Amino acid sequence: MTHARVCAGAVVFGLLVALVLLGRQEQSVGVAGADSAVKKVNCNKGQTLPDALKKAKPGDTLQVTGTCHERVTITTDRLTLDGDGSGVLDGGGGSPTEFEGVVTIDGAHGVTLTGFTIQNGPGAGILGQRAAAFTVLDTTVQDNTGTGIVVGDGSTADLTNTTMRRNANGLDVFTGANAILRGAISITHNLGPGAFANGASILEIRGADVQVNNNLVGIVVLPGGQLTIFAFSSSTGSTLTVDGTPVCP
Repeated sequence: MTHARVCAGAVVFGLLVALVLLGRQEQSVGVAGADSAVKKVNCNKGQTLPDALKKAKPGDTLQVTGTCHERVTITTDRLTLDGDGSGVLDGGGGSPTEFEGVVTIDGAHGVTLTGFTIQNGPGAGILGQRAAAFTVLDTTVQDNTGTGIVVGDGSTADLTNTTMRRNANGLDVFTGANAILRGAISITHNLGPGAFANGASILEIRGADVQVNNNLVGIVVLPGGQLTIFAFSSSTGSTLTVDGTPVCP
């Protein structure tokens, strides 16, 4: 989702940091189960992710090697894409588009993306839509014309040890969606805001060290959105740092 740039310093509008009862149950995004079949995809040898996704079944793991110059849509539940720390998904650039990702998770639940660099999309790097539920681990999302990670339409994203850098915007959570931040989160050097929360959405920090640095604007929380740290035991020690944000003259 593309937003107009905001000419301001670190702006947090309508910021809500909420503490709720410890008795509230934590929710988590499902991952592939014990029935997983592991299938290898080597993009450097001409294999493609779209072909592998057509054959994938719930619970499968696709181990991706090399650089895949393609955009993919995931509609299969409980699917894991594992880049093993070196896999690259490259969207090939192009004119700006909305609601298109290098990886689009369209209504699928329990999807996991781990160990990738996801880059050069004409829209988003990762797009979750139509009530998708997905996890991103140990991944860098960079150099996308649109937003690095978009979580919309009632979707849920669980982001751990994730970097969003040099995109138009870093992270956008909107229209009844939720994003949970864990571990080391870096949102840096994006051309617009580091993060948005709007449209009855929740951006939650849960046991994360969140660094929002050197973006045009830090974090923007619009009416209906929430930036929260709930009183879960796993939220203890959470930190949020917003700095290095330029101010337009």
